[in-house]
Amino acid sequence: MFGKLWALFVGLYVLGAFLAASRLPNMLASTVAAMEVNKYLPSRVRVFTDADGNFAPQILDEALTVEIDGVNRDYIIKLLSDENKDELYKYLIIKQCNALGSILPGMF
Repeated sequence: MFGKLWALFVGLYVLGAFLAASRLPNMLASTVAAMEVNKYLPSRVRVFTDADGNFAPQILDEALTVEIDGVNRDYIIKLLSDENKDELYKYLIIKQCNALGSILPGMF
C-alpha cells in the first residue's frame, strides 16, 4: 500500500513540471489521479501510473490505441516518431481532461 501511495506522490510531483508548462491547475491533476486510483476514468487507461502503481504512465504505452474523444492519431504518430514523449504526455493529459469535461462540465 505504501509503495503505491509513494508512486502516486512521486508521479504527481513529476507531473507538476508537465502541468506547469501547460498551465493546467493542480486541481485537475488531483482529480484525474483520484479517478485513476478508483478506476473511474472512462478510457480505462492509467494516466499517471502503470498497472503496478509505478510512475510509468500507461497512457504513453497505449497512446496509439487509447480511446479518448478528440485524439488526433496522426499527431500522436508524429510525436512518437519524433520521440517527443513530453509533448505527447501533455497532449494526452489535455485530451483526457477535455473528454472528462463533457462528462463533468463543472469540474473540467
